[in-house]
Amino acid sequence: MHPQAAGVHHAGTGFAAAPLGSERTDASEHLTPQQYRLMVQETDQARDDAMEAQNLAESAPVRAAAAEAAATRSEQGRREMMERLRHLESLVCGAPRSATPSREEQGLWRRQRRKIK
Repeated sequence: MHPQAAGVHHAGTGFAAAPLGSERTDASEHLTPQQYRLMVQETDQARDDAMEAQNLAESAPVRAAAAEAAATRSEQGRREMMERLRHLESLVCGAPRSATPSREEQGLWRRQRRKIK
């Protein structure tokens, strides 16, 4: 343990060191009431901000899982619509289409259709 922390007397000085914790003075003794209120408000705001950050951090995985589930449902819906489109096209055109989606269906590029005269 540090000699000052133990309250050891320093030889030849006539000074007995106080424990380290008592060296600090209470800051509230030197504050005006307005400064004290401001300090309390800042402390409360810091606590509120920390609690909000903790709540956001705790809910982030839940929100991420919900977003992933929504994306999965959306993708499944898109696939079902493409299957329906293929079925309707086979009924209208009379020929079954390939099971592999075209680049246009995949959204990779758009193709303009030409009118046949």
